[in-house]
Amino acid sequence: MNAPRRRDRPVLALAGLLALASLACACRPASEARFRLQGVITASPQIQRKAERPETVLFIVAMNAAGIPVAVKRVLHPRLPLEYQLTEDDLLLPGPASRGPLAVKVHINTHGQAGITVHGDMIGVNTGPVYSEDNGVNVFVDKEV
Repeated sequence: MNAPRRRDRPVLALAGLLALASLACACRPASEARFRLQGVITASPQIQRKAERPETVLFIVAMNAAGIPVAVKRVLHPRLPLEYQLTEDDLLLPGPASRGPLAVKVHINTHGQAGITVHGDMIGVNTGPVYSEDNGVNVFVDKEV
């Protein structure tokens, strides 16, 4: 195999640097890990029947230790059990996400508003603590207001 010509060396060096830079971006330190929580939402048979009515909305809310929501996902017309995933797209504020400890709350209602609880709403909580990148963050909806 022939050695690269002298005039080609700067181009090859630049290509090598670009390849290293792309690898560095792909290998993020653990402190900069992406936000992702996933699990399954289930409910008691009675609540499941009510939750699967056509007019229902299911909210999945990840909250920090102070009870402040950091991520929210809305699901129209849910079917339980429901596999879910909260990602960076669901964060309320852009930028680095809270790694934890977090709690995950599920709120099912027919009025479509998050954060407002009225008679007939259904709630379940995984009190955690859970951390960003956790799998198996399951929530059982077992309370009706």
